[in-house]
Amino acid sequence: MKSNPAKAYFFSLSIAIISVSTAGANNQKPQKTTLLLSEKEVLKEVLSSGSFIKKIKLRKQKNLSQLLEKKYSFSTLEAFSNFTQSKRKNPQVSVFERKEEKLKTFNIGLEKKIPYGLSLKPSYSNLIEKQSHSDFLKLVKAPEQIYRKNLSLELNANLSSALIQYWTLEAIKQGQQVNEWLYHEMVEELALKAVGQYWKTYLSWITYTQTRESLKTYRYLVRQINSKKKYGFLKPGERPQILAEYENIQLLTDKQKQNYENEKKALLLFFQKDPEVHDIQFEETRLIPPSSS
Repeated sequence: MKSNPAKAYFFSLSIAIISVSTAGANNQKPQKTTLLLSEKEVLKEVLSSGSFIKKIKLRKQKNLSQLLEKKYSFSTLEAFSNFTQSKRKNPQVSVFERKEEKLKTFNIGLEKKIPYGLSLKPSYSNLIEKQSHSDFLKLVKAPEQIYRKNLSLELNANLSSALIQYWTLEAIKQGQQVNEWLYHEMVEELALKAVGQYWKTYLSWITYTQTRESLKTYRYLVRQINSKKKYGFLKPGERPQILAEYENIQLLTDKQKQNYENEKKALLLFFQKDPEVHDIQFEETRLIPPSSS
């Protein structure tokens, strides 16, 4: 059976058209999200959830942790315990001397270090003494096992440690104040940088839009010059001058556009936003920059 070449050609052409249309759809850039910005919104975003403020807070917390670690090292609580066992045999030189002695001691307690060189040490000890008596001591019924229990509380003071800790704690207090001051200083510096970048971006946008409007004017002049040339109404040197000015203003517009894009990227960096998917727009009520006087 013979195939129809016209139908085969039409079928392949349809597939080509569909594939080209699909490829064109895939190459479309995603629509950018526009951020409506003002000086107030910039400060709110940067000082609340931006990565820069998080780094500043992390640095403050790290410095504070180091200071507190040194401060709390003077107020530690430690537990201790020990067990000892000894055995001694006597040569029985005297009838009053014991043949053998066994001693077991168990001790447990706490040691609480207090600032300014003080330490508090409560402890409990239990002593068990077993004795193997001579014949004479057995006759008088001397005790073979003795228990001794003791509960004690010691308070120790070290003058040299007290002086060292006093000056160290005073230095830690000053360090905490300095750390707080540095934190506010860095936050203020971040706020000034963010606001400064906001106005730099705005001024670059104003400059770019004004230059772009001038370019439109020169495009109109070029069309007028071309019309005058067509009808022979040009003055000598008029067209080259307009074309040169048009070329200069076009180069300036491209330069101002690139400058605005760079400033916009720097501003979006404060928000951790991707310039490829985010754009900015300035609030109309904030379009007047602060006076330089």
